This record gives sequence, C-alpha cells and structure tokens, in this order.
Amino acid sequence: MDTSVSPEFSRIFNLNQISEQAQHVSLQANDIEKSALAKRFSLKAIDSLQANIDFYREGTTVVAHGRIKASVIQNCSATGLPLPIMVDEDFALRFQPEESEKDFEEEIELSPDDCDTVFYSNSRIDLGEAVAETLLLVLPSFPRHPDADQILTKAGVLPEEKASPFSILEKLKAETANK
Repeated sequence: MDTSVSPEFSRIFNLNQISEQAQHVSLQANDIEKSALAKRFSLKAIDSLQANIDFYREGTTVVAHGRIKASVIQNCSATGLPLPIMVDEDFALRFQPEESEKDFEEEIELSPDDCDTVFYSNSRIDLGEAVAETLLLVLPSFPRHPDADQILTKAGVLPEEKASPFSILEKLKAETANK
C-alpha cells in the first residue's frame, strides 16, 4: 500500500489498540470518499460501500475477516455503457509488518482459504484502504453490458466467432469454390 498519499477511504488502527480478542467494526464510505475512490478506480460511480470486519492480533500480525457490500457503476468494456454492479463478498486479510515482507519474496503455494497479505508500517493498519483494495479486486475486469452483442452487431462489429482466422479461411474457401 502506498503511504505517500493519504488514501481516500482511510480507517487507521494502531497495533496497540488491537487486542487478541476479536473486535468488530463497521465501515461505510461517505460521499466524498466514494467519489474519490470512483475516480481512482476509473469507475463511473460508487453508490455505496460498506464492510463489516472482525479482526484480532496475533503478535505483530493482524487477522481480519469480513464482508464487503457495494453498489458501483462500471463502464461496459465493449460499449462504454454504464453497467450497475452489486458486490457482496467475504474476504480474509492478514496484516504483516513491512519487515516481514522479505519473508514473502520466495514463491509459496496458497490455498483458497489462505488470507491475502497486506504489509503495514509504523504499527498502523488501514482497514479502510484494505476494503477499498478488496473492492477493486472483486470487481469484474471486463464488465459486459447485457445488450453489448446486439449494440456491436448494429455498429458493424463482427462477433468473435465470425471474426476468427478460421472463419475468414472458411469464407475464402467458399469464395474459391464458387469460382
């Protein structure tokens, strides 16, 4: 996480405030935070963003499990049309001090149950920024409007199956056979 600029949705917790007993926090982005995050993530809008998180400390590691709920508007990757997206996802994070980052330089196998690792410095974790980054990770990379194929066809764009090299060869073969 880049600490040179203050994140748009920052919720800082000092390590000495986090106990070994699970704590619960509910986070909700305000209008200014939602607007700034939408700009940062190249989204048309973020209508709502909230997370419920249970977290606790194990030595210098903080473990967080939660659920993120959001309503965003992305642009369709094919047409640019606005596309509403609803997010309702569980997540698990493990916050480690930056000094331990060198321990993660070699590749390790992770199971789907393993937590994503976020590194922190100065004995401070930012749950808000972690939620924002989680939102970005769970959004579709190439969202597609339900009417995209119809719109593209009307605009003269060939569907993928008709634009493939094999379909072009078939067309050439048919033209050659007709001569």
